Amino acid sequence: MAFSQMAQVSKKTSLPIVGGGGLCNGEDALMIMVWGATMVTFCTSIMWYGWEVVRETVKGMGKYLKEKNLTYEQIIGKSLQYLRSSSELEAVEKYPVIDYEKCTGCGQCLLPGHCNSIELINNKAVSTDEKCLECGICAELCKFGAIDY
Repeated sequence: MAFSQMAQVSKKTSLPIVGGGGLCNGEDALMIMVWGATMVTFCTSIMWYGWEVVRETVKGMGKYLKEKNLTYEQIIGKSLQYLRSSSELEAVEKYPVIDYEKCTGCGQCLLPGHCNSIELINNKAVSTDEKCLECGICAELCKFGAIDY
């Protein structure tokens, strides 16, 4: 998905923007809208899963917006205020802390191709701090909340 590119274009124009690229569900569609898309497009997901993807996406988006008492217009570009250039980012020395009670050994944290820090030992995630790039992706991937920084 092109969230970064969407945000960059959105900050430079007031024209309506159609966002797409790998969108598969309501969450994806809402995400690209908070980064500036006024409309969303689906292609590959329809080819793979049929038109039901569109119906489910619209239903999911509507449900979320209703729960939050928001409209589509209110969410467009809402995250742009948090966008910073890479030169403004600061390094923070933090390493993953793994809660072994929550870790299921599912291996989701092993997915990032750039990470050599995490491995599964006895079906539990173990991190080596000196190998960690401090990106935080492992914590975001963990569906069980077993990894924190």
